[in-house]
Amino acid sequence: MAERAERERAELDKLFAKTDFTKRDEVIQLFPIHKRLQLASRKPLSKHVLIELFTMKTPFGDKVLLDNTDLVVEPHKRQGLIGPNCSGKTLLFHNILNGNIPEFPKHLHVHHCKELEEHEMHDTVINTVVKSNEYRNILLRVEQKLKELLTTPDLEAVKAAALKQNLEFVTGQINAHGGRNAEEKAAKMLRVLGFDDVGQKKLVK
Repeated sequence: MAERAERERAELDKLFAKTDFTKRDEVIQLFPIHKRLQLASRKPLSKHVLIELFTMKTPFGDKVLLDNTDLVVEPHKRQGLIGPNCSGKTLLFHNILNGNIPEFPKHLHVHHCKELEEHEMHDTVINTVVKSNEYRNILLRVEQKLKELLTTPDLEAVKAAALKQNLEFVTGQINAHGGRNAEEKAAKMLRVLGFDDVGQKKLVK
Protein backbone atom coordinates (compact mmCIF):
# COMPACT_ATOMS: atom_id res chain seq x y z
CA MET A 1 0.00 0.00 0.00
CA ALA A 2 2.88 2.39 0.76
CA GLU A 3 4.39 1.79 -2.67
CA ARG A 4 1.02 2.38 -4.30
CA ALA A 5 0.56 5.69 -2.46
CA GLU A 6 4.04 6.77 -3.50
CA ARG A 7 3.29 5.88 -7.14
CA GLU A 8 0.06 7.86 -7.04
CA ARG A 9 1.86 10.92 -5.65
CA ALA A 10 4.53 10.64 -8.34
CA GLU A 11 1.89 10.33 -11.08
CA LEU A 12 0.06 13.39 -9.75
CA ASP A 13 3.33 15.35 -9.70
CA LYS A 14 3.87 14.46 -13.37
CA LEU A 15 0.33 15.54 -14.25
CA PHE A 16 0.83 18.87 -12.48
CA ALA A 17 4.03 19.45 -14.43
CA LYS A 18 2.23 18.85 -17.75
CA THR A 19 -0.97 20.75 -16.95
CA ASP A 20 -1.80 24.07 -18.61
CA PHE A 21 -3.63 25.74 -15.73
CA THR A 22 -5.24 28.31 -18.04
CA LYS A 23 -7.36 25.51 -19.52
CA ARG A 24 -10.34 24.34 -17.44
CA ASP A 25 -10.44 20.88 -19.04
CA GLU A 26 -6.82 20.20 -18.10
CA VAL A 27 -7.39 21.36 -14.53
CA ILE A 28 -10.38 19.02 -14.20
CA GLN A 29 -8.23 16.12 -15.45
CA LEU A 30 -6.32 16.40 -12.16
CA PHE A 31 -9.49 15.54 -10.21
CA PRO A 32 -10.40 11.95 -9.18
CA ILE A 33 -12.30 10.07 -11.89
CA HIS A 34 -15.59 10.03 -9.96
CA LYS A 35 -15.57 13.82 -9.77
CA ARG A 36 -14.61 14.21 -13.44
CA LEU A 37 -17.57 12.08 -14.46
CA GLN A 38 -19.94 13.96 -12.16
CA LEU A 39 -18.83 17.33 -13.57
CA ALA A 40 -19.13 16.06 -17.14
CA SER A 41 -22.70 14.83 -16.67
CA ARG A 42 -25.54 17.22 -17.48
CA LYS A 43 -27.93 15.43 -15.15
CA PRO A 44 -27.68 13.85 -11.67
CA LEU A 45 -26.10 10.41 -11.79
CA SER A 46 -27.70 7.45 -10.03
CA LYS A 47 -26.20 6.27 -6.75
CA HIS A 48 -27.87 2.88 -7.08
CA VAL A 49 -25.68 -0.12 -7.94
CA LEU A 50 -27.16 -3.28 -9.44
CA ILE A 51 -24.81 -5.81 -11.02
CA GLU A 52 -26.61 -9.02 -11.94
CA LEU A 53 -24.99 -12.44 -12.35
CA PHE A 54 -21.89 -11.17 -10.56
CA THR A 55 -19.01 -13.64 -10.19
CA MET A 56 -15.79 -13.08 -8.25
CA LYS A 57 -12.77 -15.36 -8.07
CA THR A 58 -9.65 -15.32 -5.91
CA PRO A 59 -6.76 -13.17 -7.26
CA PHE A 60 -5.16 -16.27 -8.82
CA GLY A 61 -8.48 -17.43 -10.28
CA ASP A 62 -8.23 -20.83 -8.60
CA LYS A 63 -11.44 -20.53 -6.57
CA VAL A 64 -14.88 -19.00 -7.14
CA LEU A 65 -15.95 -16.92 -4.13
CA LEU A 66 -19.18 -15.43 -5.49
CA ASP A 67 -21.05 -17.22 -8.26
CA ASN A 68 -23.79 -15.61 -10.37
CA THR A 69 -25.08 -13.47 -7.52
CA ASP A 70 -26.47 -9.92 -7.48
CA LEU A 71 -24.28 -7.09 -6.21
CA VAL A 72 -26.67 -4.44 -4.93
CA VAL A 73 -25.83 -1.15 -3.20
CA GLU A 74 -28.80 1.05 -2.35
CA PRO A 75 -28.37 4.79 -1.64
CA HIS A 76 -29.20 6.21 1.80
CA LYS A 77 -29.04 2.76 3.38
CA ARG A 78 -26.45 1.16 5.62
CA GLN A 79 -25.55 -2.28 4.40
CA GLY A 80 -23.45 -4.95 6.04
CA LEU A 81 -21.29 -7.66 4.56
CA ILE A 82 -21.33 -10.90 6.54
CA GLY A 83 -19.34 -14.07 5.89
CA PRO A 84 -16.72 -16.43 7.33
CA ASN A 85 -12.99 -15.80 7.06
CA CYS A 86 -11.54 -16.07 3.54
CA SER A 87 -14.99 -15.82 1.93
CA GLY A 88 -14.02 -12.71 -0.05
CA LYS A 89 -15.32 -9.77 2.02
CA THR A 90 -12.07 -7.78 1.97
CA LEU A 91 -11.36 -8.81 -1.62
CA LEU A 92 -14.75 -7.45 -2.72
CA PHE A 93 -13.97 -4.05 -1.20
CA HIS A 94 -10.49 -4.16 -2.72
CA ASN A 95 -11.91 -4.88 -6.17
CA ILE A 96 -14.48 -2.08 -5.90
CA LEU A 97 -11.86 0.41 -4.70
CA ASN A 98 -9.35 -0.46 -7.41
CA GLY A 99 -11.79 -0.55 -10.30
CA ASN A 100 -11.52 -4.30 -10.82
CA ILE A 101 -15.28 -4.63 -11.30
CA PRO A 102 -15.94 -3.08 -14.74
CA GLU A 103 -19.70 -2.79 -14.16
CA PHE A 104 -19.34 -0.86 -10.89
CA PRO A 105 -20.23 2.82 -11.60
CA LYS A 106 -17.06 4.90 -11.77
CA HIS A 107 -18.91 8.11 -10.89
CA LEU A 108 -19.45 6.89 -7.32
CA HIS A 109 -16.97 7.95 -4.66
CA VAL A 110 -15.65 4.90 -2.82
CA HIS A 111 -13.72 5.55 0.39
CA HIS A 112 -12.10 2.56 2.05
CA CYS A 113 -11.19 2.90 5.74
CA LYS A 114 -8.10 0.73 5.87
CA GLU A 115 -5.70 -0.03 8.70
CA LEU A 116 -2.89 2.54 8.72
CA GLU A 117 0.69 1.52 8.04
CA GLU A 118 3.72 2.60 10.09
CA HIS A 119 4.65 5.51 7.79
CA GLU A 120 1.10 6.89 8.05
CA MET A 121 1.09 7.16 11.85
CA HIS A 122 3.36 10.16 12.37
CA ASP A 123 0.70 12.86 12.00
CA THR A 124 -1.95 13.93 14.49
CA VAL A 125 -5.31 12.18 14.67
CA ILE A 126 -7.24 15.20 13.38
CA ASN A 127 -4.79 15.89 10.53
CA THR A 128 -4.99 12.25 9.44
CA VAL A 129 -8.79 12.50 9.21
CA VAL A 130 -8.73 15.85 7.38
CA LYS A 131 -6.11 14.69 4.87
CA SER A 132 -8.06 11.53 4.03
CA ASN A 133 -10.25 13.51 1.59
CA GLU A 134 -8.51 12.97 -1.77
CA TYR A 135 -10.62 15.50 -3.68
CA ARG A 136 -10.06 18.26 -1.10
CA ASN A 137 -6.31 17.59 -1.14
CA ILE A 138 -6.16 18.04 -4.91
CA LEU A 139 -8.38 21.13 -4.89
CA LEU A 140 -6.19 22.85 -2.30
CA ARG A 141 -3.06 21.99 -4.26
CA VAL A 142 -4.58 23.30 -7.51
CA GLU A 143 -5.74 26.46 -5.72
CA GLN A 144 -2.21 27.08 -4.43
CA LYS A 145 -0.73 26.52 -7.90
CA LEU A 146 -3.18 28.92 -9.54
CA LYS A 147 -2.38 31.62 -6.96
CA GLU A 148 1.35 31.13 -7.60
CA LEU A 149 0.89 31.45 -11.37
CA LEU A 150 -1.11 34.64 -10.93
CA THR A 151 1.93 36.24 -9.28
CA THR A 152 4.09 35.60 -12.37
CA PRO A 153 5.77 38.85 -13.49
CA ASP A 154 4.53 40.36 -16.81
CA LEU A 155 1.68 37.83 -17.03
CA GLU A 156 -0.35 38.26 -20.23
CA ALA A 157 -3.84 39.63 -19.68
CA VAL A 158 -5.53 36.72 -21.47
CA LYS A 159 -3.67 34.13 -19.37
CA ALA A 160 -4.35 36.08 -16.17
CA ALA A 161 -8.07 36.17 -16.94
CA ALA A 162 -8.16 32.41 -17.62
CA LEU A 163 -6.23 31.66 -14.42
CA LYS A 164 -8.59 33.85 -12.38
CA GLN A 165 -11.63 32.09 -13.83
CA ASN A 166 -10.18 28.69 -12.99
CA LEU A 167 -9.24 29.90 -9.50
CA GLU A 168 -12.87 30.99 -8.96
CA PHE A 169 -14.05 27.59 -10.19
CA VAL A 170 -11.71 25.67 -7.88
CA THR A 171 -12.52 27.95 -4.92
CA GLY A 172 -16.20 27.31 -5.58
CA GLN A 173 -15.61 23.56 -5.52
CA ILE A 174 -13.73 23.84 -2.21
CA ASN A 175 -16.53 25.87 -0.62
CA ALA A 176 -19.26 23.61 -2.05
CA HIS A 177 -17.63 20.54 -0.48
CA GLY A 178 -16.99 22.16 2.90
CA GLY A 179 -13.25 22.27 2.35
CA ARG A 180 -12.79 25.39 4.43
CA ASN A 181 -14.31 23.92 7.58
CA ALA A 182 -12.90 20.40 7.21
CA GLU A 183 -11.08 20.59 10.57
CA GLU A 184 -14.25 21.67 12.36
CA LYS A 185 -16.25 18.79 10.85
CA ALA A 186 -13.46 16.31 11.61
CA ALA A 187 -13.27 17.52 15.22
CA LYS A 188 -17.02 16.97 15.67
CA MET A 189 -16.80 13.43 14.30
CA LEU A 190 -13.81 12.61 16.48
CA ARG A 191 -15.51 13.92 19.62
CA VAL A 192 -18.40 11.55 18.98
CA LEU A 193 -15.84 8.72 18.85
CA GLY A 194 -14.38 9.77 22.20
CA PHE A 195 -11.43 11.92 21.10
CA ASP A 196 -11.32 15.14 23.11
CA ASP A 197 -9.20 18.16 22.07
CA VAL A 198 -6.10 16.59 23.61
CA GLY A 199 -6.68 13.22 21.98
CA GLN A 200 -7.24 14.81 18.56
CA LYS A 201 -3.81 16.46 18.69
CA LYS A 202 -1.95 13.30 19.66
CA LEU A 203 0.03 11.41 17.06
CA VAL A 204 -1.79 8.40 15.60
CA LYS A 205 1.03 6.09 16.68
